[in-house]
Amino acid sequence: MVWYNILEMLAKQDSKALIAFLYDPSKRKEYAIMEQWEYRTLKFFTKGFFTGGKLDVEEFDSELNAMGSNGWELVSCFDTSQHQGSSKEVICVFKRKK
Repeated sequence: MVWYNILEMLAKQDSKALIAFLYDPSKRKEYAIMEQWEYRTLKFFTKGFFTGGKLDVEEFDSELNAMGSNGWELVSCFDTSQHQGSSKEVICVFKRKK
C-alpha cells in the first residue's frame, strides 16, 4: 500500500505530497488510498422438513461458481437453525473490489 502511494505521487510529479508523505507521518492518512469493497448476500433455502433441511448441492455449486466468475469472493457462509439442529437456510456473503 505504501509503495503504491509513493509510485502514484511520483507518476503525478507531486513532490510536495511525496515529501509530506515520507517525512510527516501525520500526513500519511491524508494521502492514503483505501480499497473500496462492495458486498452481496445470497440466501439458499433448504428442502425437506423432516429430513433436517437438505441443500441442493448442484444449485449451490452453480451459484457459487457464477459469483466467482463475476469477480466475487466468498468471505462467509453460515446456516440458520430451524429446530433440533436442522438448517432452515444457508447464507453466503461475497465481496469484490469496486
